[in-house]
Amino acid sequence: MFVNLHTNSYYNFLNSTLSPQKLVDLAVQDQQVAVCLTDPNLFGATEFFLACQKAHIKPLIGLSVTVRHYEQNVNLLVIAQTNRGYQNLMCLALVKDQPDLQLEPFLDGNVVIICTQTELRLNTANPVYLAHGLSGRYPKIAVTQKPVKCQNTNKDLTLLLTLKQISQINSEHFQPLEWKLSRSLNEIQLDPPLLQQLRHQPFLSQKAAQQIFSEEELGNLQKLVEQSQWDLTKLKASSLQVSHNDAQMLSEQCQLALTEFLKLNPQLNKQLYEERLAKELEIINSLHFAGYFLVVSDLVQFAHNNDILIGPGRGSAVGSLVAFLLKITQIDPVANNLIFERFISRHRQGLPDIDIDIMETKRDLVIDYVMQKYGREQCAQIVTFQKFKTRSALRDVGKVFKHIEGAEDLLGKLPKDKSLLELDVNGVTDPVLQLSLKSFRLLWEVAREIINFPRQPSIHASGVVIVTEPLITTIPLMVGNNNNYVTQVSMDWLEWYNLNKFDLLGLINLTMIHEVVQAVKPKEVSVQQFLQQIPLDDEATFTNLTNQATLGVFQLESFGMKKVLKQIKPHNLHDLAIVLALYRPGPQDNINTFIANRNLGFDTSDIDPRILPILKETYGVLIFQEQVINIAKTVANYSLETADSFRRAISKKNLQVIQDNMRSFYEGALANNFSLKAATTIFNYIQRFAGYGFNLSHALGYALLSYWTAWLKTHYFEQFNLWWLNHEQGKKEKQKQLLNEFISSGYEICPPLINKAKSDFSVQDKKLYLGFKLINGIGDKQAHALEHVQEVLKQNPNLSLIATVNLCLSKTVGGLELKDITLLQQAGCFNCFNYTVDFNLAKSFWVQSNHELFPKIPLDQPPVINWKSFGF
Repeated sequence: MFVNLHTNSYYNFLNSTLSPQKLVDLAVQDQQVAVCLTDPNLFGATEFFLACQKAHIKPLIGLSVTVRHYEQNVNLLVIAQTNRGYQNLMCLALVKDQPDLQLEPFLDGNVVIICTQTELRLNTANPVYLAHGLSGRYPKIAVTQKPVKCQNTNKDLTLLLTLKQISQINSEHFQPLEWKLSRSLNEIQLDPPLLQQLRHQPFLSQKAAQQIFSEEELGNLQKLVEQSQWDLTKLKASSLQVSHNDAQMLSEQCQLALTEFLKLNPQLNKQLYEERLAKELEIINSLHFAGYFLVVSDLVQFAHNNDILIGPGRGSAVGSLVAFLLKITQIDPVANNLIFERFISRHRQGLPDIDIDIMETKRDLVIDYVMQKYGREQCAQIVTFQKFKTRSALRDVGKVFKHIEGAEDLLGKLPKDKSLLELDVNGVTDPVLQLSLKSFRLLWEVAREIINFPRQPSIHASGVVIVTEPLITTIPLMVGNNNNYVTQVSMDWLEWYNLNKFDLLGLINLTMIHEVVQAVKPKEVSVQQFLQQIPLDDEATFTNLTNQATLGVFQLESFGMKKVLKQIKPHNLHDLAIVLALYRPGPQDNINTFIANRNLGFDTSDIDPRILPILKETYGVLIFQEQVINIAKTVANYSLETADSFRRAISKKNLQVIQDNMRSFYEGALANNFSLKAATTIFNYIQRFAGYGFNLSHALGYALLSYWTAWLKTHYFEQFNLWWLNHEQGKKEKQKQLLNEFISSGYEICPPLINKAKSDFSVQDKKLYLGFKLINGIGDKQAHALEHVQEVLKQNPNLSLIATVNLCLSKTVGGLELKDITLLQQAGCFNCFNYTVDFNLAKSFWVQSNHELFPKIPLDQPPVINWKSFGF
């Protein structure tokens, strides 16, 4: 029996061409009974274990580490033999890159250590401390300095910390093209001379191993494999718990919130809300999700208490009354006929997923709170991987092959809608591209193969994991920014471990809303209270939306969105949700039908009267997933949970799954007094639209966010547009549009007068002053100094031009230099002193500004003062 013991996956970045799945596939093809992964990290461990489990092959997991031994760097494999040994590996992975690494804390008899050094000087007079890891598994330690060689292969085994030799070879690829790939990947990170040191290290077959290794070596390898028992399924986390009685805690909080809500809204049907809450709590508690809701509620409460604006809700969580009562979301799901089972269902495996939008500038405060509240050991951000894409693959491989011009040539001729993965050199019809592909075939082949390979780890922009027990006992970690932990398990695999992820997403629109509201609200009212008082039926706001005045409005800025707004003419929040749902690939084909039905009415004669109320709200067009659920419930008499499972099955476009669900749908429909013809018509209608259906809960949450921004633009135009003008630096087209809106609204555009302007754009008395920092050569330091000068001018308004210039140059006030004064003069900063020079304001800003707000003008062109001549 032979097993490849020293193997690297492509998670040993730029050092291997084998994915964990490919590694398992190779072992299966050679009928090997086990396979081992020994990367210098544990990024691929989960993927590797699940691939082995699916293939019914035994997995072994190890970690490549380097330690100092007798003043030498020694490369070792530390292989786990039990789950406890794997937990030791996870702890070791967290500290393995520290200088003077000591292995003793991780050696408790659950790991085996193998040295992979080909040459090593030994002081045999001293005991080898690394042998502690064997912990009596072998009766004595044998150390040999004699390397075992074979033709064309170096056996990476010199120092043996076992009684007998264990056969192992370093495997990184498996065929000639893979060798080219391996060399290319290595040279991307190594200098070319270093590449010559790399050896050809293939995945070894059993037949080849029999010729290389002795029976004794293979026998000892067999013993190691037989004694190794690694099973990740036994390391899954328990349900998230905040207290010993999370269910009761959640129920009490919700009941208290519901009582308060109904007191403020006495017109609502109390029984309806109480029944809905009881149902949701029963499902949540049965699935042991109470702790999760309590944690999310705690995060949101922290934000509210610390003036951190949270979005009104996103995703299917908006359909939960529990989430609404805990202030996680701000859309009443009962009043809006939203379906909780679209969010959580006992028929659907998986953890709840509540994404929280947070104002971008204060997101880190929430993450810091999480780390402090739940402890560094129980929280981690989530790893993600930067991968090779078409352009990066071509350019990097082009550098390796010294064919940069070839890479750029291919990139220039590659169709924009195609990637290298979709190109077949024999199937390309474009003769120019075909010639380029043939001229640089090896470059193309290698680049094509490494697309989607992970290149390096990064940190997920929003994901956080929170548990109530040390996270290191379940998954491997690494240290990231601010000394916080980061998982070595990507987002795709966290749920498999029963780990709850929390998406804390920074949203610039929420920052804008917060800062604009902060500038206009009464002092005694919080930002959140101000937003809750905004009327949702404001006619002026909906008129502006219909008139396409949406520059800066959340999700409604694009040309296509403006066109739909003009056609649909929204007049309530539900209409906005429809706009957001329709303007997407697929559903947008139904826009004209929806508009015609809305404006002219639609034929209801072919629609069964029992489902007409469900389709009537969208004028006969199936738009939302919730409509599919309600139709399935009405027709086939499904429960809401079964109806949601039906929706999910139909949307997957799997023919066998569709046929299975079609039978059960027909059976339910016939039992519910629907004719076969009617059931067939309805099923076909659902099947046609189910794949395009949008989540109404999400649409309403984002529609409210869109409405808030539209309302602020309508009623606080100056503050709204000014905020975007100051936060769209570098986006000259959008800045120009914003300036045009100011001009069309009667504002005068003025130079950065030294007694009026600020560092950024500012407005006073319908005059928009350009900011000091717009002047090229004037940075934050000078702009701040000018604001200091401005404060002195306010106290001494009669200062002369000369006195003001001297003030700017004063070391104790302005601290500017003569060259700065020249820039200020050219930009018109001293025009407030009736100081006139023969200059053109627009031209001056073109010459002096990094932000090209104006068309380029020849410097010798006579001055023109009319701004409209330059696009305004």
